[in-house]
Amino acid sequence: MSQQGENRSFMYDLDSFIDMAREVVQVAPIDDPDRVIWLHELANTLRRRFTVTGVLADIERAIQVTRQAIDAVAESDDDRAYRLTHLANHLGERYERTGSSIDLEEAIEVAQSALHERYGRTGNLQELNRVIDICRGITNGVAEDSSNQALFRSNLSGHLGDRYLRTHNTNDLEEAIQFAQEALTTLPSGHADIPSLSSNLSIWRAKRYIRNRETSDVEEAIKMGHQSIAVTQPGNSSLAQYMGNLADCYWNRHTLTNCMDDIDAAVNLYRSAMDHLNSNIQTRIGAGKSLFETFAHASKWQHALDASQAAFALLPQLTPRSLGFVNKQRMLGRIVDLTCDTVAVALYAGKEPFFALSVLEKGRGVLAAAIEQIRVDVLDLEQSYPDLAGRFLELRQVLDAPIQSGDSVSAQVIANRRGEASEELEHLIGEIRKHPGFSDFLESPNEEDTRAAASSGPVVLISLSKFRCDAILVEQHQVRSLPLPDLSVDKMNEKESQGSLTSPSMLKWLWDIPAGPILQELGIQGPPSHDDWPHIWWIPTGRLSRLPFHAFGHHYPGSTKTVLDRVISSSMNLESRVPERHKQAVLEELQNCKVFHFAGHGKTDGNPSQSGLLLTDGLLIVYKLMDINLRKNAPFLAPLSACGTSQIGGNAFFDESIHLISA
Repeated sequence: MSQQGENRSFMYDLDSFIDMAREVVQVAPIDDPDRVIWLHELANTLRRRFTVTGVLADIERAIQVTRQAIDAVAESDDDRAYRLTHLANHLGERYERTGSSIDLEEAIEVAQSALHERYGRTGNLQELNRVIDICRGITNGVAEDSSNQALFRSNLSGHLGDRYLRTHNTNDLEEAIQFAQEALTTLPSGHADIPSLSSNLSIWRAKRYIRNRETSDVEEAIKMGHQSIAVTQPGNSSLAQYMGNLADCYWNRHTLTNCMDDIDAAVNLYRSAMDHLNSNIQTRIGAGKSLFETFAHASKWQHALDASQAAFALLPQLTPRSLGFVNKQRMLGRIVDLTCDTVAVALYAGKEPFFALSVLEKGRGVLAAAIEQIRVDVLDLEQSYPDLAGRFLELRQVLDAPIQSGDSVSAQVIANRRGEASEELEHLIGEIRKHPGFSDFLESPNEEDTRAAASSGPVVLISLSKFRCDAILVEQHQVRSLPLPDLSVDKMNEKESQGSLTSPSMLKWLWDIPAGPILQELGIQGPPSHDDWPHIWWIPTGRLSRLPFHAFGHHYPGSTKTVLDRVISSSMNLESRVPERHKQAVLEELQNCKVFHFAGHGKTDGNPSQSGLLLTDGLLIVYKLMDINLRKNAPFLAPLSACGTSQIGGNAFFDESIHLISA
């Protein structure tokens, strides 16, 4: 075939695919996940035809279609950065054709966003270094009078500040302050970005104050914080963030001056941020955590307890669809200590042990609960009251609808609707609980049901907090607490720094401090004298979750001071079937079996959702198990003998139960 004929054939293929893709996009439902793929392929093929024909309409249509593909995926979607990169490429090609500086600056901005999202997902320092290098080049290369100069400098400042938090390199902090100041001074009076840039500058000046203790830094940080709030509309969706940042500044100054007025200012700001209905739920929960910490450090136990309860009450408003599993995991990792600290505060405040247990149940594993609430509670609700379930899901999506920068009118509309939806959701949950069978919708079990869980033996929950450490003992006839005064976060840090978590000396210490006293309190003072061995169900929290409780003890010949010599955690004889050792085969069997047991190798990851089981054809990760919704037809028991299957690789996720056993 001649070259001319080959070219005609190639163009025919392009035209045919474009026509077909357009038809698919037109008829596919808006929420069909395959529609996004077709949009992406349509845009890329239009760009290819543009490179051949030079017809400007093709690249313009490619840009339009790519924007649709980006809008169709949640901000948490792993492919979002990939699609942003393609949009930047398309804009760059149109710039080369038209010379439009608007296209160039948007291409740069979109490329920055793509890089930022990639770093946000991986947390990789090399990725952050690359982002900083690119942002620095963009900032240096863009004209001083560019309308985006402030944005580029602000982005560079933020990335340098992030790297400072990772590496503690003071040069990064100094540059972050410099670029934040330059970004702010380039804006004209009344510009919409003044609040956010003022707050950013406040953050980095406060960080330098923490490092150097220069009074001028904290004074300037407070001044900038007040400026960010003063020029922000009361209903603005970022107001809670600005108030929380300013509250942090007051708290930081209090640590140096002990001025009680600073404490009062911080408390008022944290409370206002938590109660700001138009703001993002994650920000409001973070403000609640900070309010709790402020009261707890002042030994105002009841006030601290009230603050944590208010923060926990916001958790049902998190939206799985908009946050996504990985982003939700990351967000909740920031408040992972709140649960155990609240247990400690509750006991200091004189609350009953069952109340403390309820706190643990509400907070521990809250990520898994947040996912399962949508799958289990709402699944049941859909079957009985589909209208209520539909309304519930709709309101949750409104509460975390993404707000895009640059369109202040649309942003304010979304923020206002978010405030209304928050109140509506609270009212709706109350209405749902009035219906038969749903009185405990999104609630923890009551005390009677909790005690019934101990029918096969005591349930022992161990809470490790910087304030105090306790065991909550659940028996059929009572729920009680046992203080563990010799167990502390500092002592755990010391022991962990000395070597392996499973060394004989570590196992001996863990017998002496938590396990031995707990068994003694339960009346188990030695090995059983008959075949009817007692069962105990251990539920550790925090960093204790990584420890093998069944192995605690003095392991030397003749010793009976071991957990293994005195109790059994679980025991079951089974008839088994062995599926193929391939990912798809295991996933299929999991959805139908009653008991699942895996003996093999596992892999842990700093991001717990990426941990997995090593199979013949690769790694079966936790994230994939979450996708198949095991709760709908869950195995009764899923013991895993793989290395690391119940280990949590990331320090931020100890209490989130995100490992293979919980999946």
